[in-house]
This record gives sequence, C-alpha cells and structure tokens, in this order.
Amino acid sequence: MYDYIVLDSLNASTYKHLTYPWFQERLDRLSSQNLTNIALGVALQGQPVGLVLAEYPTNQNQANILSLIVAQEHRQQGLGTALLMQIEEILKKHGCQQLNLLYSLNLTTPILERMLKQQNWETASFYSLQCLTNRESIKQAPFLNRYVLPNKFTIFPWVDLTAQERTKIKQRENGLNYPDELCPFQDRIEAVYSIGLRDDLEEVIGWSIVQQMPNGAIYKALFIKPDFRAMGLGIHLLAASINRRLTDKKGTEAMFIVLAENKIMVRFVNRHLAPYLTSINSFWKSSKLMASSTSIEQNQILSHSIS
Repeated sequence: MYDYIVLDSLNASTYKHLTYPWFQERLDRLSSQNLTNIALGVALQGQPVGLVLAEYPTNQNQANILSLIVAQEHRQQGLGTALLMQIEEILKKHGCQQLNLLYSLNLTTPILERMLKQQNWETASFYSLQCLTNRESIKQAPFLNRYVLPNKFTIFPWVDLTAQERTKIKQRENGLNYPDELCPFQDRIEAVYSIGLRDDLEEVIGWSIVQQMPNGAIYKALFIKPDFRAMGLGIHLLAASINRRLTDKKGTEAMFIVLAENKIMVRFVNRHLAPYLTSINSFWKSSKLMASSTSIEQNQILSHSIS
C-alpha cells in the first residue's frame, strides 16, 4: 500500500533522486514555517517511489510545480495524478489561486498531458529553452570574445548594486518591467559571476544573475530593458558572465534558461549558441486556476504568518 507524506528537511533526503539535480538542494530547506518550497512524497513499504515539488513564493498567489516524478516501475498506477491532486489541495488551503507547471517533451509527455487535461489544466504553450553546456564546449563559442561593449555602457559586479538601485528595481521603476522569473533577487546568488549593466545616466538597465549549484552554475536571470534589446546588450552580458565563470576551475557544468517571449535570445541560441551546447530542451507551460478556499481576511493572516 502506498503512503503519501508531506516532507520536511528531516525526511526529504531519501527523495532527492526523484527530482532534478538543480532542485535537490530545496529539499534540505523544507519547513512548515516557510512555505516557499513544499514537497509531497509517496512511498511503498517505506521506500520512496514518487515526489512532487512545488514553489510557493511569499506574498504571491501563484505556485509553480517544479518537478513531478514517479519511479519508472511504479508508473501508470495513478501515483502522479494523486500527487498532483494532493499538492493542489495543500496549496489551495494556503490561499494559492493558480498553479503553473513546466515540462519538457519526452516519451512520458502524452501521459502527463492526458492527466493535466483530465484535471482541467489549460492547454500548454511553449515557454522556455533549457540549454546545458560544459566548460570545454562553451569556451569554444566565438561570441565570447567577438563583441565590444559600447563606451556609454558599464558592466559592474552585482554586489556593488546600491540600496537606491535595489529599491528602483524591486518597484520596477524606470521601465524595468521584468517578469517575475527574471527577478534579480534570487536565493544563493553567485556574487563573483552575477553582473549588472548601467547606461551613461548611471541607471541600471539589465543584469545577468548566476546561481551556484553543486555540479555547476545556473544562469538564472538575464534581463535587458526593452529599449536596449535591439543593441544586443543581452549577449554582451551573457558573454561577460560566462567569461568570468571560465576563470573558475571548479565548476564544469552550466545551464541557461531562455524565455520564449525573448525572441532575440531564442534566435541567438538557435543560430549561434547551439553548436556549443550539450543539449537544448524546450519547456512547455500549463496553468490551472483554483477557487480560493480562504477569505480575504484569512489570506491576510496567512501572508503575515509566512512573511
């Protein structure tokens, strides 16, 4: 008989093999006092066989299903459906109003899509590219040394961001209308390789944020203010960030996430970066709206308790 378990930092370590390497560290930070990461596992006779991991950012009403994996020998028994339904109920009780799920195309995709359709999820649309590479491959890319940054722009270490600049970015002032996924204030930022870009008016117009992972780096957030994108400044930032990373002999792997809406960068990846990648995966996004099970007053209490 299968047992479903809400995981915490004490019992989650045995489930790490059931999520992606870049999410495994989140299982060490599970806490009933902090709902940013929520995980639900399923076990058979005490042995982990399935896991769903969700991210529920503080003060937001949307949650993201980061991974949903069932061990191959236990698939097609309804475990994935049960995990998804149960995590949905948990999140709904905490005031979540929308669930989002990203997935790549593989042999199990038709099964997942049928399950989502049965549970009234929206039809998925192309959302992002996940690009994987390593040191030996990426250092051969000509673009790393091809471009010269125009004099009126300055690259600076992200740790040098001023308090005033931080406030402006958080409030999305000065045309910095970035999507939440490209927020530069991430957990575990790698200070040495994360950089920002200022114009000749000393205004921040972009950034490349890198997170350090056990087996490499994730280039988490690359953003350029829309007015400047046609100048190829995003490529300048990416090249500068990678070149800094190449000076570190420890990390060998890297991952880039490119949102589908950034057509310039998607085109650049396909035309110029692809030969120097070890893999490119397309990710699709499906969403589901949920009726809130809490009143406005209850939501305010919840927000206060987890802030």
